[in-house]
Amino acid sequence: MEHYDLEPLSQEKEARFISLLNSGAHGCHLAFDGEKVVGFSTWIETIPGHQGTAIYMKELFVSQSARGRGVGKALILALIDEANSLGCCRIDWQTDKDNAAAQEFYRCIGAPLFEKVTYRVRSEEFDVFFERVAGL
Repeated sequence: MEHYDLEPLSQEKEARFISLLNSGAHGCHLAFDGEKVVGFSTWIETIPGHQGTAIYMKELFVSQSARGRGVGKALILALIDEANSLGCCRIDWQTDKDNAAAQEFYRCIGAPLFEKVTYRVRSEEFDVFFERVAGL
């Protein structure tokens, strides 16, 4: 959780994450430099309508010390292999508008930009949002 500057997970949350990864629909690829993890990607298999299944990459992270050494490329290649082995019709992901480094990486590897608008409701807003939607 160092990447996000978060506290370590509780045992309960860690067990839940491991359970999700073991379920088969969620996945995580790790990149190592010796014994040290220097990058990761997380993904979930989704059902995007009538086209079959797809992989949605939620995270792709490479430590600052490993950037420019092919780690991101290796993680993308592993994701493509995963999608192929699952018979997926596509891979989707997003990056923040202000993440210029990620956008440059994706541009350099030739990833086509597909623009969408993203909406997000955070857990602390669930109750207010529920009331708003229920009141419509």
